[in-house]
Amino acid sequence: MADPSSLDTIYGLLAASWRRYILYYLLDNDRANVEGLSLQLAAWENDEPVTAVSEADRKDVVVSLLHSHLPKLESHGVVEYDDRSGDIVAVEAVDDLWAIVERAYASDDAVVIDESDESFLYSEPLQESSNEDQ
Repeated sequence: MADPSSLDTIYGLLAASWRRYILYYLLDNDRANVEGLSLQLAAWENDEPVTAVSEADRKDVVVSLLHSHLPKLESHGVVEYDDRSGDIVAVEAVDDLWAIVERAYASDDAVVIDESDESFLYSEPLQESSNEDQ
């Protein structure tokens, strides 16, 4: 695993717009869900509201998130991803990264997070079921 606080790693992670957008969202929210986040990313990519995103565009983003961007962010210790629930949680220990992401977000005019849709962007963590529940 590469040091997530090295500049090469940080700028490598920020090189892809969808990884930047994931990190921008996680600046204001400690967690997201891949289904909801894929809608937001597709909306940003197509410069349209979340409500106008087609199912095909959303699915294309999901595939890219699951096969490329989330594994890369997770392998660098930036996020934790639960493939059972689809939850994405920011790892706060990488202070250097978050400071640079914050500066990038402040200067990126292409991204505006729509807070009205926040409730669907993450789910409640899964609870382990006990044998007594069966």
